[in-house]
Amino acid sequence: MADGGDARKAYREIKQLLHELNGHNCTVYLYTVAPRRDADVVPLNDIIKQICEETDAKSIEMYTASRLKEWRFTCRKGWQEE
Repeated sequence: MADGGDARKAYREIKQLLHELNGHNCTVYLYTVAPRRDADVVPLNDIIKQICEETDAKSIEMYTASRLKEWRFTCRKGWQEE
């Protein structure tokens, strides 16, 4: 996990948030986490994708987008087009 946390805890917290939003007639978008040098974000992204499959939440794929050749992510400067 990106912050060293527990995958089950992240799953429960995201599902709880979606449960609280249920009935508010809104569309929920969950962004995957962009790659980081200091942490493995793949487990968290897998959880986000799983939750989107289980619910009506829409997934926005930041992890894949940030790895495309025409984009480069830097922690200090944010997104920069090459």
